[in-house]
Amino acid sequence: MAGTDAPDGEYVIGGLTVYVREGRSLCADGTIAGSTLTLFTGVKNLVQFAHVSLGDALLCATRNPARMTGIYDEVGSIEAGKAADLLVLSGDGSDLKIDGILSGGEWFRRP
Repeated sequence: MAGTDAPDGEYVIGGLTVYVREGRSLCADGTIAGSTLTLFTGVKNLVQFAHVSLGDALLCATRNPARMTGIYDEVGSIEAGKAADLLVLSGDGSDLKIDGILSGGEWFRRP
């Protein structure tokens, strides 16, 4: 969603104009237009509020969607031959932080 983790403003999703105000995404008539939640925040919320282990929460964000979309042979786990995309994390649950970002085999932020 174009307004994900973005400042308040006007965004377009599939040709529909949506308005992000204080982290909420709404259509012009006030109906909810989608979520502005990042996947990383979703993982932290799953650990903090649903008391899911960090390992299981990470599988919900990596392996499980890759399997469901049929691309697990390319992404979703750290294995030879798969895309070199990963986050280096520290902390545990609500204080989880991103220490490093590797995308396409290139470091964008080194640990």
